Amino acid sequence: MIKIKGFRRENGRWGIRNHLLVIPTSVCASETASRIASLVPGAVAIPHQHGCCQVGEDYKQTVRTLVGFGCNPNVGAVLVVGLGCEGIQPAVVADAIRKSGKPVETVIIQECGGTLKTIAKGAEICAELSRKLATQTREEFDISELVLGLECGGSDPTSGIASNPSVGKASNFLIDAGGSSILSETTELIGAEHLVAARCVTQELADKLVYMVKRVEKKSIGYGVDLALITASSQRGLRAYIQQAYADFECKWLRLSVGSKQRPMMMKDRDLSSGSQTFGINARPIPEVRIEVPEYVTLGKKVPWLALKGHFSYGMMTDGKWQRDYVTPGTHYVRKALYHSKAGFIRLGNEKKFPLTFEAGLEMACEFGGTAYNPNSRVFNEKFEKVKIGSSFKDFIRAIYGGGHDITDGSYNNAKGNTLGSWMFRLNGKIKDWGLHLYYDHFFEDHSQLFMQYGWR
Repeated sequence: MIKIKGFRRENGRWGIRNHLLVIPTSVCASETASRIASLVPGAVAIPHQHGCCQVGEDYKQTVRTLVGFGCNPNVGAVLVVGLGCEGIQPAVVADAIRKSGKPVETVIIQECGGTLKTIAKGAEICAELSRKLATQTREEFDISELVLGLECGGSDPTSGIASNPSVGKASNFLIDAGGSSILSETTELIGAEHLVAARCVTQELADKLVYMVKRVEKKSIGYGVDLALITASSQRGLRAYIQQAYADFECKWLRLSVGSKQRPMMMKDRDLSSGSQTFGINARPIPEVRIEVPEYVTLGKKVPWLALKGHFSYGMMTDGKWQRDYVTPGTHYVRKALYHSKAGFIRLGNEKKFPLTFEAGLEMACEFGGTAYNPNSRVFNEKFEKVKIGSSFKDFIRAIYGGGHDITDGSYNNAKGNTLGSWMFRLNGKIKDWGLHLYYDHFFEDHSQLFMQYGWR
């Protein structure tokens, strides 16, 4: 049994500290509350920007938060400060905190006759509450009564190797001793929710935790910018390239992504593989507008063994100037080429019920349109310096299924643009913390093997 010392509250909870808390019920009273707290040693104010013009769940959430601060066992007494006309009335907050049994007082600016009189009266009340708190003494109690609250406060490069593991060890120690540890900010679990879910006492609780994290992910807006500075030859000097610049808008299982972004592979293992035959992760990202279902979505509770994901996008290549500057003189190159990609995958099986699952899908890419430059080439027996390749609405449609051809194809007409893709298959096996994945890729170009015209080779 580990014993520590703290303050026993009227409702039976224990606190390590004995704060005198000054709570403003609105932004209008926040500055006054801060002035009051500054006049009384040991008093703490919590200014905020809420309390006025709030309705519904927004109003209730703010009330619960303010009341929660006041009921915290580390708080010994509370002064609630209000303006008098705000949406969250001081009496509402004060009455809820009084249920914990600790002393609670109120002061209202409009009733006192202004800010200065309120500060004077508030300081007088706080001084009296502070004297009462000073008479309280610490008592010994078992550490199992302790509740540890955790908050992420400004991560830096050392967080993952020092502070986070240290806090985790302390939490484990407290929990093993019968205490409790609370991790705030559900979003901080994104990417590691499976690690916490594995420690849940029941599968139902683990599923609830994962659902909470996924719910936050599905209601998010992401953005990012990544610049690259490249030193070229002395004639060209220093150049800046936009590596990534994007904005993501998510709602439930659907995402709209606009811009240049490093796209993770949709089937290959992102930690072990350097890329697939159609889409890699080492090339410079292509600016595009992309609609996608990034993670598998099951088709309802009745068919949890069937799930789908995929994407559909259009974009534009940005390497035209690079080609102009670096290709061998007289060599064919294209500027402002358009880009289309798509992929669709299906997953059969439910690893929660059976350790084997099977995935299959098709991913395709097409480069079309733009302006082709090649002074030494001949099209239709005519020498040209540049040719505008079709980029009409029909060409955008043809790029989806590879219909038609390009003017630069000459007698080798095949499909719209430079089309390539892969049929992909994956068999997954999972036993406890171990996983085995078997892959098979079937690459094709210009539809020659899309539907196995020449057999499955």
